[in-house]
Amino acid sequence: KTIISNAKANIAAGRDISLSKEVFDAAVSRYWELSAAKHDAGALVDRALWEALYAYEYLMSAEAGRSYRATYLRRKIAQTDIVTAVSGSVLKGGKAAGLQALRDMNRLDASFEAVVLKFRSAFQADVVEAAEKTLSEFGKA
Repeated sequence: KTIISNAKANIAAGRDISLSKEVFDAAVSRYWELSAAKHDAGALVDRALWEALYAYEYLMSAEAGRSYRATYLRRKIAQTDIVTAVSGSVLKGGKAAGLQALRDMNRLDASFEAVVLKFRSAFQADVVEAAEKTLSEFGKA
């Protein structure tokens, strides 16, 4: 987190912006990856979905200026599994703020929808269609 903070400060101060953005992107990606690793997910799709969840929570925390947890989604994961819970979330839609933030960072690849498209065979057809529709609305499918 310190590396992320330092990179953000350098970007804000206008110091070595290109390098600072690269460092920031790499540090944020690694943070999401390490956070997801705590869940000991066996399948690649599960791990990718946990990374997307941490990306969403990170961006919403940054926007809110305080810690943010996707409590409803986490409760659904505890009741079912991450693929089922995220499938419901993708079908429901309505996460425009998170997707907008990911698009602004050029990181739509970290969205639930992108994970659904990457691991199509793990999801039902209606979930894949909803993911395609949502990402096409945000300019990437």
